[in-house]
Amino acid sequence: MTTGPDREMWIVAADGGKALIYRNNGFDDLPDLRLVDAEDENVPPNREIFTDKPGRRADDGHGYSAMEQDDAHQREEERFLKDLAERLSDAAYKKKIERLIIFAPDRALGILRDNLDHAEPITEHMVNVDVVNEPADKLTARVKTVLAKG
Repeated sequence: MTTGPDREMWIVAADGGKALIYRNNGFDDLPDLRLVDAEDENVPPNREIFTDKPGRRADDGHGYSAMEQDDAHQREEERFLKDLAERLSDAAYKKKIERLIIFAPDRALGILRDNLDHAEPITEHMVNVDVVNEPADKLTARVKTVLAKG
């Protein structure tokens, strides 16, 4: 199926702290990706977020146990991905996009998938691969391959 550039297709490459949104100005068999937006959020590792050791608490009268430290890094990545999914859902709801392809690592795909809402029906492919730092020409080749498979 060859569709024209008049059918708004977005291609998203994301991970837990960076998202690139491209618009396909070409056709399925000859994609022409143009960067629409780039979001890069510095999500520091836990060692930079926490300066203290985890606390300790009384343990059933037998002494003290270390408390588990919160994973702030993971929480920030989830927030970033949920915000991205909300943006995609909003664009789909407002009919700004008709087709969507997402490239992301497995964990990020899971969070996005759970939060796409209105964008879920227009999502044609979700590809488990981390390409957020690849050059646009390599991503274009990946999109062409994915679209050729149908």
